[in-house]
Amino acid sequence: MSPSGVQEYQPFTITFDGGVQARAVYTPRFGDPGSILQGLSLKHSPVIFIIGGAGLMEEESVDQIRKMVENGLAKFAEERQVTIIDGGTAAGVMELIGEARQRSGYTFPLVGVAPFSQIEYPGHKLDTSKAILDKGHSHFVLTDGAEFGDESDMIAMLATALSYDRRLPALGLVINGGQITQREVYMRSASGQMVFPLLVLEGSGRFADELSEAARTRILPPDNADQFRQVLAADVQFIRVREGADALRERLVNYFATQE
Repeated sequence: MSPSGVQEYQPFTITFDGGVQARAVYTPRFGDPGSILQGLSLKHSPVIFIIGGAGLMEEESVDQIRKMVENGLAKFAEERQVTIIDGGTAAGVMELIGEARQRSGYTFPLVGVAPFSQIEYPGHKLDTSKAILDKGHSHFVLTDGAEFGDESDMIAMLATALSYDRRLPALGLVINGGQITQREVYMRSASGQMVFPLLVLEGSGRFADELSEAARTRILPPDNADQFRQVLAADVQFIRVREGADALRERLVNYFATQE
């Protein structure tokens, strides 16, 4: 089901409280990225896409992640006009990056990708169980799909298209996350389908820490040993949360410099 009166790839405007607006398009689950970029008026640029969230974090950890997102990730994206892609909802890291962009008046594109059936926004509300889109995002891609995770391939397809088929730097940033994140990390690093380098935020919790622990100890979870082994053999690097925002920004600067 698409937004009422909206055709595939045809842009429409979402107006949030306070008059904040974002440009959006609706697309099939495996839609055409070129048509999406055209509809959203997005240009080719370096890309960082976020895999994961901030589920089950303690408040202290959320504060640490907030500082890294605001003073590391968002600051870097603004300086280099890097496009950031995430899940687009007002929760976890997605909300943190939206708040940082809005609070600082940044202009880098922040694109949220989510299944239309699982979200709500002003003018589109199905029931109270749906996730709310984050008003700090500048663009949204609303895909077909019955559940969260169905948008994963579209995020990778957009990252590929925005980076001009990887002629420009593209990087995945893994933060926290559960089973969906684990599957995405495998697909993006080791499956052979739209593979990208990944940077894992160690200390952000859950899957990110499980992967970091496996990399450090070489002890793999019995139930997922093959997947973990293949991911760790791919282009995956780690940075500790306690290293702070400046360290994250420096890592991003160095990585993008080597890719340009």
